[in-house]
Amino acid sequence: MAPVQGVMKILASTLSLLLAFAATSQAAQYEAIWSQPQSEQERLFSEVLNKTGHDCPAVTEILFAGVDEDDAGYWSVRCSDGRDWIVQVVDDENGTISVTSCEVIRKHQGDCWATE
Repeated sequence: MAPVQGVMKILASTLSLLLAFAATSQAAQYEAIWSQPQSEQERLFSEVLNKTGHDCPAVTEILFAGVDEDDAGYWSVRCSDGRDWIVQVVDDENGTISVTSCEVIRKHQGDCWATE
């Protein structure tokens, strides 16, 4: 399977996770997740990370990092193995998700856990 096709299949499998959280068709995807209790967010992000090929035994910390001008929501997510990720949830009909390692962001002088 080509890498792009594999990613698309993984993203499609996570769509059902996000749709389960959509409160109304007018709510942004990030609002549907952000409004959930912490334990449910941890479960969701653990499942998203694992289904997108990023092994995460358990989520131990989540920081809602904000929203961009297109209503995409961003979270910093730390796993019990010490690895951490930025998860972007795009506000589109597919609930598109992208995951970036915080290790990559740190290599470019970024900080996944900055609050300002």
